[in-house]
Amino acid sequence: MNLPMSEPLTLDRIDSRLRVRSPLLRPCPEGFRQSAVLMLLAQRSDGVHVLLCERSDDDPRDAHRGQVSLPGGRRDPEDADILDTALREAREEVGLSPERVRILGRLDDTLTITRYHVAPFVGAIDDYEGLAPQSDEIAQVFAFPLEAMRDPTRVRRVPWERLGHTEDVLFIEHEGHLVWGATARMLHHLLEIAE
Repeated sequence: MNLPMSEPLTLDRIDSRLRVRSPLLRPCPEGFRQSAVLMLLAQRSDGVHVLLCERSDDDPRDAHRGQVSLPGGRRDPEDADILDTALREAREEVGLSPERVRILGRLDDTLTITRYHVAPFVGAIDDYEGLAPQSDEIAQVFAFPLEAMRDPTRVRRVPWERLGHTEDVLFIEHEGHLVWGATARMLHHLLEIAE
């Protein structure tokens, strides 16, 4: 990344970068489930944070149980559009009222090894007050500083076979949580855009 560690990452910078860019939108491949996530960003005194969820270990049907994720999930037939999916899932998982969030933009669609077609949306919120697990799917929520991903000493890259080719999978540890896989990839993509 080109953004020097001494230059802080801000919501204004992220907002301005997202406004001038068009996301890569891919059709949902056959056999994939259409879904959306919300990167809920808040500016704090020590930088920009994103709200992450630790998924519960209890549901054996959840392919992502026990993992760290962004609020989000599968599109329902009742959802007006894919942004509505992201907002509905954030309400169901962490209690987010859609009126509290200002949508800044959308990142490139992402395909996961668990066969999800993910539309990542980026939103800004004043603070995370009152946001907490609202369903049995979520064990806890926590704020993750995006600056942690800018520190190369904290990010491990492991070659991994994914969808027919090898690429680096990112792993970032933070206060007992391991952020990795599609979540880390989408957050890294956001930082690349903010450079």
